[in-house]
Amino acid sequence: MSDNGLFGLPSFRRRIGVVASLFILFAIPVTVIATLQGRSDLSRAAACLDISNDGGVDSADSSLLKNQIETKIYSKASDFDSDGVVNETDQLILNESLGETCSPQVTFFASPDSIKIGESAVLTWTVAHASKVEIEGVGEVAKEGEIKVNPTESKTYQLSASGPGGQVVGASTLKVTH
Repeated sequence: MSDNGLFGLPSFRRRIGVVASLFILFAIPVTVIATLQGRSDLSRAAACLDISNDGGVDSADSSLLKNQIETKIYSKASDFDSDGVVNETDQLILNESLGETCSPQVTFFASPDSIKIGESAVLTWTVAHASKVEIEGVGEVAKEGEIKVNPTESKTYQLSASGPGGQVVGASTLKVTH
């Protein structure tokens, strides 16, 4: 009796072997290199450690983290090494990042995104790592909020967020039908 493997595919086991070999060849060395460089969490390199949400990793973030460690009241976002607790190791990781800046992150949308003339929609936004947030035609706004709009024609709203890490512009188009 022949061994057809899973789903009748005789080469399935070989494919799994090839995938496992590629994982061993590429993933493990990257993890070892990252660990040797003092970075046990590869995702940390892409994350911004700005706890105070002002656009930069500075002494304010260090103070906030120190307070979280002392009071044992912390957010999961402060667990930089993902070990389930915020402690001195996280403080060391943050200290390595002091002086770094973070690009603003913007979420901005209209709901609904299409209305009939005379109806209204709500613009909603959330911004992280910025010190100034503006909506064109509205002016400066908080980092998080919503505003009711009722344009008489289709319009693209633009939100600009700026901070030490640069400027990001988000846009949301609201379609108005007659």
